[in-house]
Amino acid sequence: MATTTNGGTKISQTLATKIQTGSPLAQAEFKDLMSKMKAEIASALPMHLKNNADRYARQMVQLFSQNPKLQACRPVTLLSAMMTASALGLDLTPQLGQCYILPYENRKKDGREWVTVTEAQFQIGYRGAIALAQRSSQIQCIRAEVVHRDDEFRYSRGLHPM
Repeated sequence: MATTTNGGTKISQTLATKIQTGSPLAQAEFKDLMSKMKAEIASALPMHLKNNADRYARQMVQLFSQNPKLQACRPVTLLSAMMTASALGLDLTPQLGQCYILPYENRKKDGREWVTVTEAQFQIGYRGAIALAQRSSQIQCIRAEVVHRDDEFRYSRGLHPM
C-alpha cells in the first residue's frame, strides 16, 4: 500500500484520494486518520491544552461514529471543523455545549451542474462563547437571567448591576 505525506502525516494513498475528492470515509478510515493527525491537533491546541490531542481525536471519532449524517460529510470539512474547535480549545462533547460539529447540505457547482454535498460546519455554543470570554481576562463577570414573555424586569448597565 502506497503512503503519502499530507502536511507531515503519513496516510494511505486511498485515504488521501478520498480526502481530495471529497468522498465520505468509512468509520475505520476516519479512526485511522484521527490517530495519524494527533500531531496536527496538538499544534492547533492552545498552550494550556497541548497534551489533550488524544482526547480531541477520540471525541471526534466518537462524534463521527454516532452520527450517520457526519459520516456522509466531505472529510476536509470534518477536519476543518475539528481543527477550529481545537484551535479555540473548546470541548467537542455535545453535552457540554461548548461547540458543535453539524452536517449541512450545500449546493455547489461541479462543472456545469449543481450538486448537493454534505459538509460539516463548526458552530460555537453559548457555553463556548462564555468559556472564551472568561479565558480572555477581559470579562470580569457574566450573568444570565431567564426572562419570559410578560415578565417585568429592569435592566441597568454599569459598575453596580442589579
